[in-house]
Formats: sequence, C-alpha cells, structure tokens
Amino acid sequence: MKKKLLAVLLVGILSASVLTACGGAKKEEAPAAEAPAAETISDEDAAEVAAEVVEGQVEEQVNAGVEDLEVPESTGDMSVIVGSWGIAKMMDAEGNEFTLEDYAAANGVDAETLRCTYTFNEDGTGAITLAGIDTKYVWSVDEAGEVTMQTAQTPIKMTYADEDDLLIIQDPNTGITTGFGRE
Repeated sequence: MKKKLLAVLLVGILSASVLTACGGAKKEEAPAAEAPAAETISDEDAAEVAAEVVEGQVEEQVNAGVEDLEVPESTGDMSVIVGSWGIAKMMDAEGNEFTLEDYAAANGVDAETLRCTYTFNEDGTGAITLAGIDTKYVWSVDEAGEVTMQTAQTPIKMTYADEDDLLIIQDPNTGITTGFGRE
C-alpha cells in the first residue's frame, strides 16, 4: 500500500513537471537544442526512490527540535535499559496473548510495517525505528523502573519488568499491552 501510494505520488509529480515544461512553447520560437536521453527506470525503482525521499522528509519533520531537548536526569539504573528492544509479545485488554504477525493479519497489514525497535543509548539519547523511520528521543529511568522518553512531539512512558526483562507499554486507546524484549 505504501509503495503504491508513493508510486502514485511520484507519477503525479512527474506528470505535473512534464506538463509544465511542455506547455509554454510558441510555434514561432526556434526549437531548443535536443536534450540527452534520460535513463529509464522501472516503476518499482521509481517507487523506491520516492519512498526514500518521503521517508527522509518525514524523519526530518518528526525529529525537528529534538536536538534542543536536554537529557533528563535518571534516578534509576540506566544500564539495565541500555540496548535495543523489539516487540516480544502482545496482549489484548482481556489478557489474550498474540504475536505481531497475528495482529497484522487481523488488521490486514504487513507485519514489517508494524515492527518497532527502541534503542536506548548510554548518553540518554535514543531512537524508535518504525516503518523505516527513526524518531529520536532523550530518555531517563526512575528508581521504580518507569522509563520516560521525550521525542520532539510527545512523551512516551514504559515500565521495566525486571522479572521478565521486558519493557512494557500499554495503548490507552486499544488496551493492547506490548512487551519489548532485548534484541
């Protein structure tokens, strides 16, 4: 779906630029020198290029201002949190466990578009990687194991569950609890 949308967007941009470039010549003007032939690329390659451009723009927007954030002071043990964490298990509000693949299939999407990784660096910075986009943040942990991340837009809170070695987050809108394990 994402590639189709990007391909349509790219085709629209290319069409607009071609129509704009071709629309204004008068008949009495001398023809312009012949331009060298452009290299032809496949629709798939064009969609890939468009996706990279769009992802770069989105990443730039979601991270605008994050460099101005100060790393908060931690009162808990940061070394327990440092590293990369990926989705290990999910549970609905009724306590039923399921996998990311099950959730994706039930919602008609590719599991890879939902795969999410949190990376916590020793210096109190980090990034969430989702759908190829890195959203940067600063983070801290308190003595109770509550991890607070601050992106340029919003705070995110997780709890470290020592007994399971998981970072736990709950979506208040869906009631889904996600456990992130070390990668």
